[in-house]
Amino acid sequence: MRTGGPASCVRGIEKVLVTNRTYQRAVVLAEQFKGEAIPFEEMNMGLKRADIVISATDSPQYLIRHDQVARVVKDRRQKPIFFIDIARPPRHRNRRSVRSKNAYLYNIDDLQKVTFENIKDREKGGRQSGSHREDRSSSSSPGTGLWISLPRLSP
Repeated sequence: MRTGGPASCVRGIEKVLVTNRTYQRAVVLAEQFKGEAIPFEEMNMGLKRADIVISATDSPQYLIRHDQVARVVKDRRQKPIFFIDIARPPRHRNRRSVRSKNAYLYNIDDLQKVTFENIKDREKGGRQSGSHREDRSSSSSPGTGLWISLPRLSP
């Protein structure tokens, strides 16, 4: 069981920025993560400051466009930015919105694939060495999961 609330999940993260179409909702989420609320109208400023953008919305509209991503990457002086779309359904399938040098998009399927491959590698490694795989489910260290309401990515 995890203690300490959502903020305990933010280990190793310098700053959490949260935006939402409803500013008050962004404020509530930001407080939970001991972060900073960004007005939706100022999302581009938040994107420029973010290294990882987690999108978890049920919006039917795409709200982050390719031209925005290209401008953000340029303003960041080509520093990489990662977009992780964990919305279900619909999932963002069109990677064109972040098809820009130093901008990378991953969705829930990508994360599941990596997780499955890591589990397979661990099991394979455990059989080869004869050691037992450590059960991290009982670990007292906080998780690294982070859920933040951000807009859906667009083509």
